Amino acid sequence: MIRLFREKAAWIGWAIVIFFGATLFAGSVFFGFSDTPSPATGSQARVDKVATLGETPILRDVFARSFSQIVGQLSEEQQSLITPELLEMLRYNALVQTMQSMLLLEGAEKGKMTLSSMELKQGMQAIYAQFDLKDKKALKQRLKELDYPYKTFMKEVKNDLLQRKFANSLQAVVTVSNEDVDSAYREVDVQQILFPIQSKEDIEVQTELADTVYEKITEGLSFDEAVSLYSDPSMAPEQGRLGWIKVGDVVRDFEKVAFALNVGEVSRPIRTMFGIHLIKVKGKRELDRPETLDYEAEKAALLEREQKRVLQTYFDSIMSLRSLVITDPYVKPYPDKLKGDFDAAIGAYQSQVSLNPSSPVPHYMIAKVHLFQNRPSSAIAELEKADIKVEVSPQLDFPQLRFLMADLYLKQNQQKSAYAQYEKLLALVNTHEGLLLEFKKVLETQPLKKKAELINKIALAVQALAEQRAAELEAAEPATVPGSE
Repeated sequence: MIRLFREKAAWIGWAIVIFFGATLFAGSVFFGFSDTPSPATGSQARVDKVATLGETPILRDVFARSFSQIVGQLSEEQQSLITPELLEMLRYNALVQTMQSMLLLEGAEKGKMTLSSMELKQGMQAIYAQFDLKDKKALKQRLKELDYPYKTFMKEVKNDLLQRKFANSLQAVVTVSNEDVDSAYREVDVQQILFPIQSKEDIEVQTELADTVYEKITEGLSFDEAVSLYSDPSMAPEQGRLGWIKVGDVVRDFEKVAFALNVGEVSRPIRTMFGIHLIKVKGKRELDRPETLDYEAEKAALLEREQKRVLQTYFDSIMSLRSLVITDPYVKPYPDKLKGDFDAAIGAYQSQVSLNPSSPVPHYMIAKVHLFQNRPSSAIAELEKADIKVEVSPQLDFPQLRFLMADLYLKQNQQKSAYAQYEKLLALVNTHEGLLLEFKKVLETQPLKKKAELINKIALAVQALAEQRAAELEAAEPATVPGSE
């Protein structure tokens, strides 16, 4: 149960990024596997979608802008090092960012928020300053060069500012005190009864049931008996015991109530994104803490964390009541794998093959799934399909493919085949010193009979790069005129 209940430690960090900057400077120089079909344009873009959240379609052009925002924050060097696995995560990140932006804008519209002329002016001045634009005229000129309509751009800016304003309103309610800092150095042993809410229709029914059970407990029914009578066994293993929890382990609303209860006390029903809860604290204990605490510094750090949590809780609480259906095969595999639905992920990769028959990437990703499921023969078969496609289109080759093939061949003691793959890998990375050095470290641990030859070739490649840098520096130095000193 604690697994369902702990705060999601998402790798995805939420932040609003002004669309203008991300779009102007986004680029991609991936090794050759940035093979997502181009975003739809014109009338097609209005109907082409990557997913549906509840009844709301997530349009491809909106998703593409989010993806550009994310990629645009990476340097050219970082982009050149993106792996197929990371690219897949970035696509899903873009989907999440798109959904979160939609929910913030929806919240702003429901709250009838508007922008004052001063707020819009300050937002535009920030854009001018960030991108070294003198004024509106310079902005319009830049947009014209990009063939991007000014009216469309201004609509995006206003939406972004409204999203930020609404997000700030959610975070403004967060306060922290010295007591909150003290709670961060404490644990509580928690037991609960959960009345799950899986649809809007469940809210009224489960709320009434929770109120009834709470009344029975106040009238003498023991908490353990209430757990046995009213909890779904699958939702309440170990009699509803969550065990010892710390600040940050569970969603904020649950945490606030749990840490405020005395030992043996039962809370009134509270609602979180998971449903309605009755909470009982079984025990409390102190954690190790510094002899002296800088409460102001601790509160500042805690406030920042809590503001992020309240925003994430807002997103989760809404999305838990809306079904997400991902239709884009380039976005779908990552969440499928997170859920353990590997057959669905393979199906999505196969759809990628149909959409882009020349790409080796789907075969590589299918191979990774097969390896995870301990099917090395199936993995090699897929990798060899990828290899054939790279032979036809060498520009689509990428290091991860070569490394994985070499590794599998070595495990089958196919020394010659493994060596050939490592040579191809060396050809791919021989202009990147960092990758060459990483390659050398890996080789030193591999049971390859001729690895000394490859390590020597790597050393020569690194030396050649050093000599090239030295020559470039020498050529860049200004010539000294005799007698000028």
